[in-house]
Amino acid sequence: MNSISTIVVRDFIVRLRPGLTEAGQVLYGRLAIVASTFLGVGAAYLVYKNQEGLYKYLQSISIYLTMPLTPAIFFGIVSKRITVKGAIVSFVVGFIVAGLYVTDQILGMVKGPQAAEAAFPFLHTIMTRNYTYRGLWGTIIVIASLLVVSAFTRKSAEANLADTTLCWSDKWQGFEGWKDWRLQWLLLTLVTIFIYWKLW
Repeated sequence: MNSISTIVVRDFIVRLRPGLTEAGQVLYGRLAIVASTFLGVGAAYLVYKNQEGLYKYLQSISIYLTMPLTPAIFFGIVSKRITVKGAIVSFVVGFIVAGLYVTDQILGMVKGPQAAEAAFPFLHTIMTRNYTYRGLWGTIIVIASLLVVSAFTRKSAEANLADTTLCWSDKWQGFEGWKDWRLQWLLLTLVTIFIYWKLW
């Protein structure tokens, strides 16, 4: 709750109202805490009503929350062709898709699966019923919107991208032995794959 109040006040309200007094910031922070409390109670009720269990609920919500943001961050780091407008549009599209998924999930928990299927029949086919499939299709839609809008909007200046985007034409650093991050990344990847293989 403290984190939510800090984010709301410092990242949004103070930027919109730079002259806000400290007492005003405290007041808005308290209002954000009250609002987040009610949202938390609502989320707890949804967990209670969910018949598929807490684990699946958390996994599906995690996918729906990361789906709008991850493509813009990833492609923004690896490609200089991604634009700010493309990132904004992709986030809005992802937010709408995630909102659709969550609405369907809430409707299914509150009124039953039949009501959700009647309202959103395209979300209840063999390739869209499971939350992992929904995350896949949603991510594809978000990536497509990101790339299409970025292709038709003005690119950022090269100087602005120097510290945030990989430059693939730069010469790779020489191998530094055990301290080299690429070797450490490779070892961690192999260990992770092995653990998944043994526990699957």
